Amino acid sequence: MVNVSEVHKGDDNGIGGIREYTWRSILPYQLAFNMRLTEFEKYKHMKGEAFGELEGKGEWFFEERDGVTYIQYNWTVFTNKAWMNYLSFLLKPAFNYNHDVVMSWGAKGLAKKLNAELISYK
Repeated sequence: MVNVSEVHKGDDNGIGGIREYTWRSILPYQLAFNMRLTEFEKYKHMKGEAFGELEGKGEWFFEERDGVTYIQYNWTVFTNKAWMNYLSFLLKPAFNYNHDVVMSWGAKGLAKKLNAELISYK
């Protein structure tokens, strides 16, 4: 589950806009971070910088082929939560499983919001 709130609107294309995300998961923790939009090409590409409990970059590519929209999401981040970093060697399988579940929820939610069929996740 995710909550999103707008912190800063940005320019007419949203560049510089900041959204605050709070992700909840099946494990008993949540992550809160901000995402600043740094690049935007409508229907083709978006890029942003994450900061807060997650830091790094995210980049989305959109492509339509034969009436199907394909989305590729590259996410290179690290957590600033000390306990997660300290225990990652032990909890990595649980973190990976949790990540897959949360991303699946996100894909299903996006498809529902767009009134589209989710063909595949992963």
